Amino acid sequence: MGWPYRPYTSEVVDFVLAIASVAVAYVFNIANPISGFLLPTIAIAIAIVPHELAHRQAARRRGCWSRFVLYRPGFLVTLIVNGLVGAFTRTPVLFISGYTLISCHSYTREDDGLISLAGPLTNIAVALLSLALLSLPIALGLLSIQFLIYLMRLNAFVAFFNLLPLGPLDGSKIFRWNIAVWAVMFLVAIYLSFIL
Repeated sequence: MGWPYRPYTSEVVDFVLAIASVAVAYVFNIANPISGFLLPTIAIAIAIVPHELAHRQAARRRGCWSRFVLYRPGFLVTLIVNGLVGAFTRTPVLFISGYTLISCHSYTREDDGLISLAGPLTNIAVALLSLALLSLPIALGLLSIQFLIYLMRLNAFVAFFNLLPLGPLDGSKIFRWNIAVWAVMFLVAIYLSFIL
């Protein structure tokens, strides 16, 4: 299948800009640049990139063309909101800088549901793996513990945010395809994000 979309920038540049628009919330943690900025920025990259690559690969396995693209209005809003909120809370609240663009010859509700499921499922898997590593009866260094906490919280929140059954978010597509699968995923994301 040919390329139906001619991007302005490469997929790598789009990913870097999307990560930066979220990481700006941590710029104000300058007192400790390693644990305050570097570790959460790496955790953000691990929350965003595998999520979008999971969508991309799921779409390609179903015979579609796909790639991650920067959504410029969302990038600007995310950058500004996370910059302003980060000045006070040191925590990002918005993740709408980009999306996986998909083009298919034919596209069913099941295709839409399964492709949409791949991203949040990846985030939940990373959050659970981080939690499991934190629970191991071994001595972890302070930076390792901080990194795993960032990784668990950010992945859980990205899963929760994307599973909201609203508009173009993954949750609305999964909900239309299989409400039981959506409900289980959403409850797990709520537990990991707000109860645990």
